[in-house]
Amino acid sequence: MPDLIEAHNISKTFYMGPSVIEVVRNVSFSVRKGDFTAIMGPSGSGKTTLLNIIGCLDRPSEGKILFDGKDVSRASDTALSFIRATKIGFVFQTFFLIPHLNTYENVALPFLYSSYSQEEINNRTIDAIARVGLTHRLNHKPSALSGGEMQRAAIARALAIRPEVILADEPTGSLDAGTGAAILHLFKSLHDQGATIVMVTHDKEVANYAQTRLFFKDGKLH
Repeated sequence: MPDLIEAHNISKTFYMGPSVIEVVRNVSFSVRKGDFTAIMGPSGSGKTTLLNIIGCLDRPSEGKILFDGKDVSRASDTALSFIRATKIGFVFQTFFLIPHLNTYENVALPFLYSSYSQEEINNRTIDAIARVGLTHRLNHKPSALSGGEMQRAAIARALAIRPEVILADEPTGSLDAGTGAAILHLFKSLHDQGATIVMVTHDKEVANYAQTRLFFKDGKLH
């Protein structure tokens, strides 16, 4: 399979007054289409910053990122917004569901400013909800969902745009062990269906669900 994401010597530096903090240091790796890759490392190691760069939420200070063969590290904000909206599905530790919206409405949020017809939006939303097993919770608001169901809704929201890659940042961090395992089995099932997944975690057991594991420490891959 061809490479979907390529990181070439990327670094990220933050300046806090006189202090210079190198969060990501000269990192290179690639993710092929269909891969399930875990980036594991302790808290504060820089792995979330790395994921944000991969996801076009941040730019590297040095080096470049290729997405599907195109250099996105110097792309315009408009171009990056389009990539995030159409090619990348994000799943976070915090579910980021809107409290006054039901499951259907939360999953349909990525289409708020899309050019799709209402029929296409409905089809994609219903399909994504079915894939995570939440059809019976279609009209429930987040307050009526369990932690696992809220994360499933968040995953459905990521799937609804039919992204080229799913980026997950500590997706089981807010869940108990049993619920977390169910979410990881869902990720494995999505991968078995062809999804490309990059997941950040500090937990070795979580990382073991992935096909490829990269260890990140002090801003570097080891």
